Amino acid sequence: MRRREVLVAVYRKFLMILLGGALLLAGVVAGGYHWEKREFINRVKVVEKHNIDLQQEMISQSIDVIRADLLFLARQNELIQLLETKDAAYRKMIAEEYVEFSRQRGIYDQVRFINAEGMEVCRVNYEGGNPVVVPEDQLQSKKGRYYFDDSLALDRREIFVSPMDLNIEQGTIEVPLKPMIRFGTPVYDLSGGKRGVVVLNYLGSNLLQELEEMSRLSRGQILLVNRNGYWLKGLTPEDEWGFMYDERENRTFQSLFPATWQQVSGCESFQAVMDQGLFTATTIRPLGTGTRSSSGCADAVGKSSATLSGQDYYWKLISYVPEAELLKETRGFLVKMLWMAGFLFVASVIPAFLLAQAQTRQAKDREALIRMANFDKLTGLANRSLFLDRLDHTLKRSKRYKTPCALLFVDLDGFKEVNDTLGHEAGDAVLIETGERFTQAVRESDMVARHGGDEFTVILPMVENSSDAEAVAEKIIDSLSRPFELGGEERVIGASIGIGVFPEAGETVDELLHKADSAMYEAKAGGKNRWVLYKPEKS
Repeated sequence: MRRREVLVAVYRKFLMILLGGALLLAGVVAGGYHWEKREFINRVKVVEKHNIDLQQEMISQSIDVIRADLLFLARQNELIQLLETKDAAYRKMIAEEYVEFSRQRGIYDQVRFINAEGMEVCRVNYEGGNPVVVPEDQLQSKKGRYYFDDSLALDRREIFVSPMDLNIEQGTIEVPLKPMIRFGTPVYDLSGGKRGVVVLNYLGSNLLQELEEMSRLSRGQILLVNRNGYWLKGLTPEDEWGFMYDERENRTFQSLFPATWQQVSGCESFQAVMDQGLFTATTIRPLGTGTRSSSGCADAVGKSSATLSGQDYYWKLISYVPEAELLKETRGFLVKMLWMAGFLFVASVIPAFLLAQAQTRQAKDREALIRMANFDKLTGLANRSLFLDRLDHTLKRSKRYKTPCALLFVDLDGFKEVNDTLGHEAGDAVLIETGERFTQAVRESDMVARHGGDEFTVILPMVENSSDAEAVAEKIIDSLSRPFELGGEERVIGASIGIGVFPEAGETVDELLHKADSAMYEAKAGGKNRWVLYKPEKS
């Protein structure tokens, strides 16, 4: 009996220890789970906010390109000559220009000039990727159409932008659906008389497709709604364009997420975890300075017979990560922690501690290897390998969106003299401080790399023209011209900079790098501490 009592006492003590350990592990698991869940949601918030900002920038750039195209066509030489001379030969030239323009852009369903009486003078339709000139006998009067009347009422360089809606042919919504935004601006002759309008029918499917492609970076779904909450890009195609279908008039963002819409519609930007999931939203205002919109499609904007300003007309770009997606990830964390708790419950403390040490050491070694492979050890700047990869990516993006970018090739002046007179330690100090000055002189979006020795490169992924790159070069020269404190004495190190702008200086990595390098040598040969912009030789 005594032996049995001893065994019972041993088992009781064992169960108490086991229960204490289990309670401790349960507390660790619960605390770790809630901490990891909070951290995970914070990481998702950061990523989704970045994605939304990136897509907002993409939309803004696309609209800026369309505005520029419209103003260019309104000042087309052949069009002005047609207005001045009424020579029909210029109409043919205009049509040829419109065809080539439409083919190159590939984003406009129609390009047309309508005279002040509302009659189409020239129209090119984009049919299945092939621009087609509409015969004169098929041109139509657009007098009374909201986009014509409102465009004609504008002043010089003002732009009309219609709401995004679906194209309607002969009173019926065109199938397959063709989302459309109409841009218009008045045309003036040389004497200042208003003679008509140029109208571009932008294929909104391009914008929506770009949103779809970029949404692959997101954990959730990227949505686009107008100011009244109607879906332009919805959770399902059946929810979209409710303002154009009677049977879909109640399919709005508000009907699915009323509490969220109350928050989103009342502020410029918004991010929060609601009952249905994580919502990240921002406001896009397609109308810029000198731009107006009309209520020609009244249901789309919620106003009738009114001209809308940039503040009245807007879209809401929204990232939606459903609650189920968040729970799926956080439940995965919980399962992992339960497995870890079970392992700790069975295993001894020392092996677990050694395992954690090994994993931490492995992660640090991997991070160190990645840094060694991509960053210069001395200056901390990107190395040649990372620079070439980023330049290739930048050129591909510039080609896709037809936007310029620039490369600066920088060689330090007087660096060899520092090395020879003060030693390599002083030279290293110069390179380190040079890297810091470079970083302060450029924008956060720009990339500075150490190309090798005392050569540096700067990638400017977004410039409007060569003057932007020249301004950055001036800032770099000014920054590097300040004296360096080396061993109690001051030394002045200048810089010779070669500038290459895509596409004038080349459309490949090797071409752009070679042209910028050549321009740098020209700068050095011309007196140093200056910049030279590469310009193609005129044939």
